[in-house]
Amino acid sequence: MNKVKLTAPGQIERGCKIHCTFSGKPQTYRAKVILNAGTDKEEVLINIKKNLYFITSMAIDGSSWAKDVYFEAAQETGDD
Repeated sequence: MNKVKLTAPGQIERGCKIHCTFSGKPQTYRAKVILNAGTDKEEVLINIKKNLYFITSMAIDGSSWAKDVYFEAAQETGDD
């Protein structure tokens, strides 16, 4: 899969693999839930138990803890 830079709300879907930088270290997560998808209030939850999430608009403008965010589309199951 190809990594795509996050540039707008609505790009990340449930199950997408997320690559970002936190405190200078590369991190990889999987999107569990997307709240307010496609809006300027979009939130991407990556660990529900730990309440770990980022707000897409803040990740894009650099004010989020998640820096330099890229994503990969969720894997297709091939069950068509």
